[in-house]
Amino acid sequence: MINTEIKKKVNEIKNEPHFLTAVGLHRAFAVETRAQIVMLLKKFGELTVTDLTSYLNMSEPNVSEHLRILKNGLFVRGERHGKYIFYCFNDDYYRRALEASEQSLNMLV
Repeated sequence: MINTEIKKKVNEIKNEPHFLTAVGLHRAFAVETRAQIVMLLKKFGELTVTDLTSYLNMSEPNVSEHLRILKNGLFVRGERHGKYIFYCFNDDYYRRALEASEQSLNMLV
């Protein structure tokens, strides 16, 4: 049986913005393809979906779905230039998410 104090603490943490940010961080990087996309964006700065499909040898819809998850998590930004959208890694948000993840873990102890 779960101690009621522990259960209460867990429920408090689940509503903390730090916790939600940390969950987004772990979800975004839980899949190898998304980690590869991030590495490519960090290495090259800005890439299009077409660029990423070439590097990853994946279909455009598949790459787009991974980018959508990264964008929803605010780890990737897209900027339209003409008919292309150039994606880049959001370093600032990534650093804040890492800090939030650490704070969430510290709240447990």
